[in-house]
Amino acid sequence: MPVLFALTQFASAFLLFLVQPIIGKMVLPILGGTAAVWNTSMVFFQTSMLGGYAYAHLSVRLGPRRQSILHTALLAQAFWFIPFSINEKTLHLLSVQPHEIPPSIWLLAALTLTVGIPLFVLAGSGPMIQKWFSATGHRESRDPYFLYAAGNVGSMLALVSYPVLVEPLLTLGQQASLWAVGYAVLGALMLGCALFLFRRNLPQDNARAEFEESEAIEAVPEHQIHSCRLERAHWIVLALGPSSLMLGVTGYLTTDIVSIPLLWMLPLILYLLTFVFAFARREWIPHRWLCRILPMAALFLVLCLLWEATRPTWLLLPLHLLTFFIAAMVCHRELARRRPEVSRLTLYYLCISAGGLLGGVLSALIAPLIFNAMFEYPLSLVLCCCLCPSRKPEHAHGSESGRESLSFLSRLSHELVPSLLLGLFAVVLILVMQSIWTEPGEVLRRLVYALPALICFLFVDRSVRFGAGLCSLILAGQFYVGRHGSVIHQERNFFGVLRVTESPDGRFRRLVHGSTLHGQQFLEPSRSHEPLAYYHQTGPIGRAFAGLSAHYPQCKVAVVGLGIGSMAFYAKEGQVWDFYEIDPAVEAIARKTEYFTFIEKSEAKKANIIIGDARLRLQDAGEHSYQLMLLDAFSSDAIPLHLLTREALGLYQHKLDESGIILFHTSNRYLDLAPILKKLADDAGLICRIREDFDVDDSSELYLGKTPSVCVAMARHEAVIHQFTEGGPSWLEIELEGKNPPLWTDDYSNILSAFRW
Repeated sequence: MPVLFALTQFASAFLLFLVQPIIGKMVLPILGGTAAVWNTSMVFFQTSMLGGYAYAHLSVRLGPRRQSILHTALLAQAFWFIPFSINEKTLHLLSVQPHEIPPSIWLLAALTLTVGIPLFVLAGSGPMIQKWFSATGHRESRDPYFLYAAGNVGSMLALVSYPVLVEPLLTLGQQASLWAVGYAVLGALMLGCALFLFRRNLPQDNARAEFEESEAIEAVPEHQIHSCRLERAHWIVLALGPSSLMLGVTGYLTTDIVSIPLLWMLPLILYLLTFVFAFARREWIPHRWLCRILPMAALFLVLCLLWEATRPTWLLLPLHLLTFFIAAMVCHRELARRRPEVSRLTLYYLCISAGGLLGGVLSALIAPLIFNAMFEYPLSLVLCCCLCPSRKPEHAHGSESGRESLSFLSRLSHELVPSLLLGLFAVVLILVMQSIWTEPGEVLRRLVYALPALICFLFVDRSVRFGAGLCSLILAGQFYVGRHGSVIHQERNFFGVLRVTESPDGRFRRLVHGSTLHGQQFLEPSRSHEPLAYYHQTGPIGRAFAGLSAHYPQCKVAVVGLGIGSMAFYAKEGQVWDFYEIDPAVEAIARKTEYFTFIEKSEAKKANIIIGDARLRLQDAGEHSYQLMLLDAFSSDAIPLHLLTREALGLYQHKLDESGIILFHTSNRYLDLAPILKKLADDAGLICRIREDFDVDDSSELYLGKTPSVCVAMARHEAVIHQFTEGGPSWLEIELEGKNPPLWTDDYSNILSAFRW
């Protein structure tokens, strides 16, 4: 009998977390591949779970049998929304396009219309199944929390199976249909659990009495009420810390360390794995070991953040993930140790869900509004350190009566004052050291933080003091000039953190998004007009635009991806240029002449910057209007897959002149997109060529500021490609070398097939 309930819990959690990557893949192409899209989606899923847990808690008063009837009916009712999809019908129901309102609001509305009801029902199933099992009278029913571990195993397997099995083998439509079949199987399992309850002799009033007992706190003494409220608050905070930390580490890793597609799954899988270990009947990892390791790992990680260390990836990526795992394990193990009796099971899970949602809201929605950098990541780590049990009593001085007489404020100040003094010392040290060494370097970065970090480690036996010490170091670090040079401007929005910096040698101004360079410009007036990085005049993009000016002095050009506007250098008088940019903050920065001047000094009389998703906005362009189209949206690693599908290429062809050319800038650290584009070109009957340009020499003034680049060209005729590339190295045919990549469509794409293994 426990097997039936465990299997039902497993299936419910499996479906709940399998829907996340499916619906995420449907909606990400519309808004772009940013961490903010995933974080907002996580807030939606956490809100759905909170609603489901609240429903499970409030319906307990009905009793197990009547509750099972209600839930089975709701489970059947949700079939009206299955199979789900994000399509033109969804856009019509919303009445607005994603670029017309804040993207997070649009995304939340779209998810509510498509999967809101099924997710609500699935979320309520988890605690409900455990509550039903506790009422069966089985010998294991007194401690049904092992079912929670079974559910988290299902959640974890769902996330692992998606990129390995589901995505490579099935189209999106087939995935949604398969999910619907799984939902029907869950319905049968849930019905089996309900029938089992009806076969047992269950007093109908027990559940109601338990509910009323857990809620009627006003009937107990005042000190017990206070204790009960503190306990609930502790549950919420213990769930909040790891939830916020998960989103923080996801955002940081995918922007500053390595933005590998699907990397966001690793923190979530580890997050679920900590629940499995924490609520398992056996303590697989000793809790005291984790409590001792966490402060050391957290201090070293904070130092890496202060040092702005992003390489080597093979070391830093595991470090961030391991520290997150340890911190989440400590909090979740403390949460499991404080699990209540069965009568308050649903209330317990409701508090956990509320804490998870609060952590998600703080990281995904509030932090971008109040921080101009990802400060929520180290701050959530600080919170987890404060929640770690102290090795020594927080106030082990004075008599017992003296300790009891200390007010909350005095106790708090006793812990915070040493940490504040540490932060002040660190600020003074940073300012003094930087005044001595005007050129920031690796040695200086380590010297200014070495002694403050050592002092902070002396607080390790007291969690609150140690956490506050870490926070002081983080705040003091804002006075240090980073390795990207002095930051002239920094802002944050839905799409991430943008920084305008000057190089330490004072020769370049750069636009940086995480670890991705979006363009740089000479500060020397005599060379400020030269396009650099991937757009250098000696590179494939520069050669192509030289051919454009030679053969088509008056034409229309489309560029997807604005950056700092480097491409505007190639715009000539009489030409019309349309730049498509999804992030409005990028346009504002590119137009400010105190930062960059490419847009301002462009020779073209008309240069339009069109904000919004490029594919959606291109539909508004005239037919056969562009002589050249450059798609420069694939150099960062979270690529928009919807710009690389059969349907997308069909749109480009429809907007392209008969003698026009399409250029795809495909420089990428982890993905080889050339075979994918070759497959698309063959399917569309287009000529496809590639040029890889690694002719870079920083010691030469000619190539100064140039970066390697890879570009793929498509045209209807071979002669067109020669017109655009004459005077430069030859463009070659793409050799598949035995590869047979799948044809990407709006309904099917497999990102793993494009990895550089």
